[in-house]
Amino acid sequence: MTAILGFGTLQAQDDFSGTIVYGMSVEGEGAEQMAGMMPEAMEMTFGDGNSAVEIKGGMAAMMMGKIVMLGKKGKAYMIKDSEETIYEMPSREDQEAEGEEMEPEIVKLEDTKEIAGYTCQKYEIKMGEVSSFVWAADGLNPEKPKKGSGGGGMMGISTKGLPGLPLRTETKQGPVTMIMEAKEVKQWNPGKDYWKLPKNYDREEFNMGMFGGGGGGVGY
Repeated sequence: MTAILGFGTLQAQDDFSGTIVYGMSVEGEGAEQMAGMMPEAMEMTFGDGNSAVEIKGGMAAMMMGKIVMLGKKGKAYMIKDSEETIYEMPSREDQEAEGEEMEPEIVKLEDTKEIAGYTCQKYEIKMGEVSSFVWAADGLNPEKPKKGSGGGGMMGISTKGLPGLPLRTETKQGPVTMIMEAKEVKQWNPGKDYWKLPKNYDREEFNMGMFGGGGGGVGY
């Protein structure tokens, strides 16, 4: 859950608009038991400096709803249609004020891999004691948010400092490894209506206690 919520907006130079569909899987001891709880896929949509994350299938889809990050406003929201509620999520600035921001160590490796039609370079991302691997597509970048923003990480790994959008990640969590890999990259323009928040929904502040965890924020 933490890994999925860490998915965020990116530092970028190019203006990619569209949707990337990621397949999700687990490997290692106990993977079969975890597979039953895993989502089928995750979709990320970019456009006009904004981004959205939507989980497909599994318990996470019901718990999370849709996360929308509005780059021009520097705001992020979790929209749960089943509850008709919008949860406002803490900004990167809020996390920095609380001392939660951590700069990653990025190590470029020799391997490359063709993913969804793009040549991706492999990197090792070190965040404290946690180490993950990312395959990033150089030049595939969404538009940089106008404010707020930053490097908040994709799949729990900061993308700040990478030359492109990660299309595959491998994150080890105990005896298992969570894998996310792009199955399809669709270029299109979501348009302004796509980013509008439902007007008749209730508004509440987001907290990790919603998922049975402790406090702390989720950045973008």
